[in-house]
Amino acid sequence: MSPRQSQSKGSSKNAKTSKERLYLTPSTTTPNRIALTPCPPSIPKVTAIQESVESLLTVFSSTRVHRDRLIYALAGCLFCPQSPPPFGGSKTKPGYISFDGESAYELLHYIVAESLGIQWKLKQTKAVKLVGASVNRVLGLHYAGIKDEVDELMLKGMKKAGHSEWFGVVRVPEHLVHVSEEGCVGPFVAFVMPSTTVEKKELQTSVIARGLLGRECAIGAIGSVRKVEVDHSKLSQVSSSGNTSLFL
Repeated sequence: MSPRQSQSKGSSKNAKTSKERLYLTPSTTTPNRIALTPCPPSIPKVTAIQESVESLLTVFSSTRVHRDRLIYALAGCLFCPQSPPPFGGSKTKPGYISFDGESAYELLHYIVAESLGIQWKLKQTKAVKLVGASVNRVLGLHYAGIKDEVDELMLKGMKKAGHSEWFGVVRVPEHLVHVSEEGCVGPFVAFVMPSTTVEKKELQTSVIARGLLGRECAIGAIGSVRKVEVDHSKLSQVSSSGNTSLFL
């Protein structure tokens, strides 16, 4: 091997090993989202882990749902054989089976510690990047009001973490049910409280809009995008009659 080839190989190796370590911080550009930030060289691993955990707890606790709901949904995104190490692996022995904690907080700490730990050990960033993307996916689903998908991810995460029965019917615990975020813009019905203008897009299912006039009304429609002014007197009549299905 020539000196030039040897030097080139050495430079390539140094470039690979000098990959920046990342940790999780609240996004400074997008509300209620997580960002991946390069770790300052002076920050030890234990500090990066603790600050990342606190960042996730901050964004999860900013919602109206119990934070454990979103933690379990995050585990549901990550705990599968197809995930990169340290979570994935073979179908019979994926990495996530090493988790043996008993609380959702311990689960979150495990997810962060394992994903950052593999950076310090092997200089791999795939796991922490997946964690960041999965956190934002769960938050996006929640704020969009797509409760069924979050329910599915949450129950999957609870099972794989060993915090619920593996077989049989598993119901969403009462304290972990979905709670709508008032004023959020979802993918189907957009409304801003206390505005009375509802923007309807094509719907294939009824969408529950909580908080409108202090009651629940099912808004269902299939059609083109249009603006609809809500008649409060009609809503009051519908609510008082006990019929909560309103088709605008």
